[in-house]
Amino acid sequence: MTSRLERCVVWCCLPCAQIVLFLLTAFVAQSGESGLLKAAEDPPSAAPAASAQVACQVLADEALAGPLRTITAEYTRRTGTPIALRLLPADQLNRWIEAKQAAGDVVLCLAPRDEKTPVSSLPEAKTVAWKHPSGEPVWGAVIGGHAAAPDVVRFVGGPTGLTEEMGITSRALEAHYLAGGNVPLVIRALIAAQKAKIIQLSFREATAIDLAGRNVLEAVQTSVYPKVIDCPPKSSGRTSLDAMAKNGIQLKVRARVTVRANLQQLIGGATEETIIARVGEGIVSAIGSAETHAHVLENPDMISKTVLARKLDSQTAFKIVSIDIADIDVGENIGARLQADQAEADTRVARAQAEGRRAAAVAREQEMLAAIEESRAKVVDAEAEVPRAMSEAFRSAKLSVLDYFKLRNVQADTEMRKSIATSATAGGRPS
Repeated sequence: MTSRLERCVVWCCLPCAQIVLFLLTAFVAQSGESGLLKAAEDPPSAAPAASAQVACQVLADEALAGPLRTITAEYTRRTGTPIALRLLPADQLNRWIEAKQAAGDVVLCLAPRDEKTPVSSLPEAKTVAWKHPSGEPVWGAVIGGHAAAPDVVRFVGGPTGLTEEMGITSRALEAHYLAGGNVPLVIRALIAAQKAKIIQLSFREATAIDLAGRNVLEAVQTSVYPKVIDCPPKSSGRTSLDAMAKNGIQLKVRARVTVRANLQQLIGGATEETIIARVGEGIVSAIGSAETHAHVLENPDMISKTVLARKLDSQTAFKIVSIDIADIDVGENIGARLQADQAEADTRVARAQAEGRRAAAVAREQEMLAAIEESRAKVVDAEAEVPRAMSEAFRSAKLSVLDYFKLRNVQADTEMRKSIATSATAGGRPS
């Protein structure tokens, strides 16, 4: 009699309003000690809500009483959803789960390491982020249809926690630390990746990125919050990218490239410098293919579309989200300046060719003067032969003395006439 009453008192002292209402209902419905004992041994059933908001029924191992009271109270304070926490022995929880007689929304239970239990064998059961001081993992699963049940499991630390299923074991962490890795940074990166829900990052990939010398947390943050790269970079000392359209007009462009880290290609992938170089090359090529600079000024987005179509983020550690033209200005008329320079170069070439022809003419003149002097020398040589020929004529009687003096008279007359003609041409008078 006394033991049965003590068991009833223990059940009534549990900090759960739903269980108290259930026991009181059972006590009124059934008279005597046998009815009270039956109510204590039967599985819990759903009780009517005491208020407009139905409480989330949480069946938990009594060994987890301390942490769960604090966690459930904090959840109720934050969300306003009441939680009915029922603490039971682990064996009784496992029996109810195995018999599919547990009336609740969430179940939390300890399980020996490397041993399957009915709770840990549930389809959606996973270990929570924290463990019992004994070292045994804590398993949690959703078994009811309460709207807040999945959120309660997540808040306790189940599906979103870092578990051994991800390969995060003490041995793996020790090995990474001994290899020179930054264990806290890797853990922070994994937590950030899981909370973001848009990044697939495994523990193995995170440790590989960390050991490769990259900042894995910064990479995760860049994946969540894209990074903006200036093109050209401010450290280059240049204020713009200069390109020329087909009509010869120069355009000065400043672009901003929005990138997101590609965690799968972070190891071995090209860095920001490659992205900047490729984007700069694409911008110059896009402007150079335009017929006129006015067409580029009318449609600046043609630059972005052309550059994005070239897949510039291939084999890089980033994925290009967008390329935006921040500023575009008209520069110099490079085509006209090039034409002027070409005309000046052609003028210099023509002058050089004319100078060459003049030098050739001067050389030809000198050659002709030399030929004249040569001819004069030949005349002198011929004149030297005249006296010799005359003496020979005298000796051979072919020329008489009278003929010689006649010839001299003719020569004197010729010289006189030549002198008169020269004086008349020069404006002088004959003497």
